[in-house]
Amino acid sequence: SCALSPIESKTKMKYFRSALATLALAPAAAVGQKLPSYLRSKQQKRTTGGRSLVLAGCPGEEDFSVTFSKHCNYINLRDKIFSIKSSSCTAADADSLIIDLVGAASREEAEAIVTGLCEDAYANSNETFAFSEITRKGNEFDNEYYSGGTYWNYEIQTDSGKNILKNDASRVRRIYNYEAQHKMIDLPTNLESFDPEGNDCDHNAAFCCWVQDRQAGDNNGNCNTPYDSQCIDKDPGDNANFCYTDHSRSTPASHVSGGFSLFSDVTNDSRENIEGPIHCHGFAWADDVTDVSNVYKGNNLFFVSMYDHMHQRGYVRNAPGSAMCGCAENMAVVTRADCTEISAAETFKFDYDSASATVSGVLTQVRDLNFNSCQGANNRNNDLEAYMQRLVNEGRVPQEKLDSLRETLVGATRGNCNRAVESFMATKGYVKSAASMAAGDAESGGEPVVEAIDITYDKASEGGDGANMPEVPSDTADGSETVAKTKPEPVEEVSEGTDETVVTPAEASAETETGLKGAGESCSHKWECMSNSCLGSGVCGKMTAFSTGTEGECVAEGVSCNSNTNCCSNLCGGKPRVCGGARM
Repeated sequence: SCALSPIESKTKMKYFRSALATLALAPAAAVGQKLPSYLRSKQQKRTTGGRSLVLAGCPGEEDFSVTFSKHCNYINLRDKIFSIKSSSCTAADADSLIIDLVGAASREEAEAIVTGLCEDAYANSNETFAFSEITRKGNEFDNEYYSGGTYWNYEIQTDSGKNILKNDASRVRRIYNYEAQHKMIDLPTNLESFDPEGNDCDHNAAFCCWVQDRQAGDNNGNCNTPYDSQCIDKDPGDNANFCYTDHSRSTPASHVSGGFSLFSDVTNDSRENIEGPIHCHGFAWADDVTDVSNVYKGNNLFFVSMYDHMHQRGYVRNAPGSAMCGCAENMAVVTRADCTEISAAETFKFDYDSASATVSGVLTQVRDLNFNSCQGANNRNNDLEAYMQRLVNEGRVPQEKLDSLRETLVGATRGNCNRAVESFMATKGYVKSAASMAAGDAESGGEPVVEAIDITYDKASEGGDGANMPEVPSDTADGSETVAKTKPEPVEEVSEGTDETVVTPAEASAETETGLKGAGESCSHKWECMSNSCLGSGVCGKMTAFSTGTEGECVAEGVSCNSNTNCCSNLCGGKPRVCGGARM
């Protein structure tokens, strides 16, 4: 219980009633959440002043609700509310109506209030999925994975069939089929290897760099069969150069408090690519927390790091002194990185409570997410720095964040990597001699120095600046690929004024991905089967009966087991051995 002192004003009491009314309209998950300060002030104005314009016959005289399947912003909410007005409504236009409803004095003020309402609509939503639930192996495993460790990174398949990546990380595919395309996943800023400062990434960008390929048959990298002789220390498709790593930038990942590693010959610009093939890929997001790129940045991290590159392509391991994946400011300094952006199909519901004169909303469904090659500035696609430039051009990110990012992504032009190394070494008291500088200048040619050697990237204009991101390899027997997407797929909008067709996650994912198969269904590999068993007759076997499981069922996590095939998670480990048991 609480009591207001006599000196507190009636205005504060009215705001208190307004906040309770707003929370009453929101889902249970929103109770206890504090409204943004700008929204609290506007809600207070709405309850103290009543309907400012008293627009007769217009929405707002009684309670109402609207639902729309477009992105949440001022224009879409405004137009939807205006579409339900009666013919007797005296509002001059759509702006006048929503300005009155939210208690604003101008369109600019109304836009700020609606941005707050959209922010709350995401915060109030139950359409969420915790990043920690992806592996279900705990923070220690996740932290080590993004450092470049754990058996997902270290192990290589054997000719005898041990350490098969698609078996060991089978949960990754299941998360991609469902939650990754139909839920909001948080960015794991709690993982020190990914974000040592826990500040949501200073530059609004993150990327991964891999140095090894551990999977054959996917047309990516040069790992081949037989595994025991043709997949030892094999390389990913080369799309970038390492310049240097400052170990202090990623101490939690490297477990070293200081020092540095150089990957360039500063005496010769023609020898910047001395580290061998590496592959870098990332994503960026807008400042606005309601921007799709920001809302689903955790989904993008999962797709880039775990699904697209590790599970599907077999790209693993980190460079010495750097995390495998992390906020850009904590990663190794490199020339460039490929880039993925997200398009989203969403549905929102907004309620107006005439008694308290408040508007509240909630994201009711993430109908589908598409992962696409970034469309960058100046037609430079599939390039992280160019995509960040586009965000700046569109006013979604300030110039200073792009400038900071360019200190990590220095550009693929010949000589840029060496110049970055020289600048870094100068901070340590080392200066290049005049003779070396002259030799370096003579070698500089102003041309990109990274050539893609990966088969898939050869098909996609070598995977560099201006190229399209190669399609994720499909799980086919012969490792063949589908055609690469060339532009972000348009998101289909549901026609207003008609009954919406609700697509379940299972239905939506079935349009693009083949789920794990049940007993008796045809198969080519055991990883296609829920039972992890493809019989000699070419059909999936039944789930192994074990412990509390019965025939046709798998065993839940925490139940004793003998092998991976007993478990729904396809992981039997720990001491004693249980399904889902830790294995580092």
